[in-house]
Amino acid sequence: MAQVIGISCFPRKEHENKVLFFFYRYTLWVPLYPVGFVCEGVIALRDIPYFEETGRFSYPLPNSWNLSFHFPTVLRLYLLLFFFPLLYTMMNHMYRQRCKKLGITPHAERRRRRAEEAEAWKED
Repeated sequence: MAQVIGISCFPRKEHENKVLFFFYRYTLWVPLYPVGFVCEGVIALRDIPYFEETGRFSYPLPNSWNLSFHFPTVLRLYLLLFFFPLLYTMMNHMYRQRCKKLGITPHAERRRRRAEEAEAWKED
């Protein structure tokens, strides 16, 4: 959904509301990315019993390579170890892109500036 909004802004570069489209392009991802990640996680979680029952995409021993692969375990590891770090990384990246394109000062930089101003004010 976020890509549909982003791509729909390209033909509208000559449109009179290009500022509005530009703002939407770099703002609507805020609710859409977490919803997409949660849907992906729910789908992966609900698919684990199916892959355990059918054995699909799993390769048990013995085989010619002497290597086993259990796909439901990979899904569990993904959900346990990688799901939230990837969500944080993507949200952080998209936030920095939004600040850069819209000319907004990021929160961390604003906090640092306020702390420096407070220190300078105390010294006076």
